[in-house]
Amino acid sequence: MFLTRATFDTTREPIVASFVWDGQLPRTGAVLWQVVVHSKDRQSVRRLGYKIVDAQPSAQFVWDEGGAWQATPEHDADLEANRLTARFNPLALHGMGNDWTWEAVLSVDGQDLGKFQP
Repeated sequence: MFLTRATFDTTREPIVASFVWDGQLPRTGAVLWQVVVHSKDRQSVRRLGYKIVDAQPSAQFVWDEGGAWQATPEHDADLEANRLTARFNPLALHGMGNDWTWEAVLSVDGQDLGKFQP
């Protein structure tokens, strides 16, 4: 399993993160898809993610690495054979400024299996 492509569309509501990978999802263990957003000055980091454990939905979250807050919205995602599309409230990026950057990360059981930067 390896991340091959990702998109992060913030031009509409809700925000849409889409991940595409090669390979099969494991039937056991934890799989985590994240969009990691960095503020222009790299002082703020926000993670928008979706996680499955043993092939079952486990969590969808927005986490501010500065410890200011964490949100666990209701699951709003579509998981297909080689694609995940997850939707998030635009407030997930509140306070990140205008010129932030992002990267997508795919992890299985805590090991990164691919990063994608636009």
